[in-house]
Amino acid sequence: MLDIHILETLWRKRKAKKRKIKEAFDDDNEDDSDDDSDEGEYEEKSSVVGIVLKITFTMVMVYLALTCNKDEQMIKKVVIGLFAFFFSLTYFIYFMLFHVIMDGGCKQILLNLLPI
Repeated sequence: MLDIHILETLWRKRKAKKRKIKEAFDDDNEDDSDDDSDEGEYEEKSSVVGIVLKITFTMVMVYLALTCNKDEQMIKKVVIGLFAFFFSLTYFIYFMLFHVIMDGGCKQILLNLLPI
C-alpha cells in the first residue's frame, strides 16, 4: 500500500510542475505584450477611423433624406430623417434603388459635384 507521505510528495511535485508551466506561460505572454502594443494602437486608430466614417455616412444619408423630401410636410421630413439617421445603410439601399436606379422621386440637385 502507498503511504500517505508518498501521496503527499507526489501531490506537491505535481503542483510544483503545474506552477512551473504556468509561470513559463505567463513569461511568454509578458514578452508578447510588448509586440502587441503596436497592434493595440492600430486597432485603436482603426476603430476611430471606423467611427468617423460611420458618422460621416450617417450624416450624408440624413442630408439626402432631408434634401429629397424638402417639399414634404414637416412630420414626414422628421420621420424620414430619423429613419435615415438610425438605419443609414437601409436608407442608402432604398435611396440607390428608388432614386438612382429607378429614377424616382428626388428631382433636386443633391450635390453639385459633377458639371452637367
